[in-house]
Amino acid sequence: GAFLRRTPAHFPSLRPGGNTGSDCVGFARFLSGDADVSLHSWVANVERLHAKKGLKFPEAACLGSGKTNTSEYPLLPQASLASVVCVEPLPSNFQVLQRAGRLGWNRIKFINAAVSRHIPPAGTIPFPSEFKFGFEEADMESFKAKRRNPKKPALVLEDIRATTIDELVFNDMNGDPPDILAIDTEGYDFECLQGAERVLATGKVHYIEFEFHKKGPWLHTKLEKAITFLNAYSYECYLAQPALVRLTGCWPWNKFGDRHAWSNVVCALRDDPCWSTALQQCAYMQGFRS
Repeated sequence: GAFLRRTPAHFPSLRPGGNTGSDCVGFARFLSGDADVSLHSWVANVERLHAKKGLKFPEAACLGSGKTNTSEYPLLPQASLASVVCVEPLPSNFQVLQRAGRLGWNRIKFINAAVSRHIPPAGTIPFPSEFKFGFEEADMESFKAKRRNPKKPALVLEDIRATTIDELVFNDMNGDPPDILAIDTEGYDFECLQGAERVLATGKVHYIEFEFHKKGPWLHTKLEKAITFLNAYSYECYLAQPALVRLTGCWPWNKFGDRHAWSNVVCALRDDPCWSTALQQCAYMQGFRS
């Protein structure tokens, strides 16, 4: 892609919501062109860590959402210095990611933080510390609800650094915006994007990916709001499932805007010679137009 003609950046991809690390590994493989970076080798690292502690290896969780999906990301033909910043708030997940990452995974930088729109005055957000590795269905509202339920045991909480995408880029990534921003924060995806206005305004983030469903804030937020927000920064977005369908300027929101069926949404900087062209060529052309 055209972004490879840039001087290779150390952190061209930012992944808020690292979960079990599989997508962070995938992006590191894709961007670096390094065949030694693979999901299979990552799972093997995690398995060894669990074996040392005498724990049963949660293989299904490591492969993502309980599915045995071992498909590798493709490799770019040109190797680069590309790597990934992988941000994960849950202590149990982060501890495993950090330890596994020390076993030769220098292309991925792991950060223990919760990404949202604002940083609260305390600078931290409480997250449960006792969940097992592989737990992905975590969002702040469900934690609050569980704490209010007297029939359930009290959660042991740990204060985790709260941050925004803007702060991560300008404080943790030396001010170098990522080429790729891929968000999976269990319903807080749009919140994360709203905390990235300085970064988006640079025009250096070429591709954005996030999830849309009915968990967390998405339950009360229309997708149209996120698409309009991104359009103001010159991004054109597409619904990725079940087919790639253009959203920006094309979707009949009055009919479909309230549906919250799970899907990935992918966006490219308008007129980007790599990402925008690819999405336009692959999009289902019989979509609706306004």
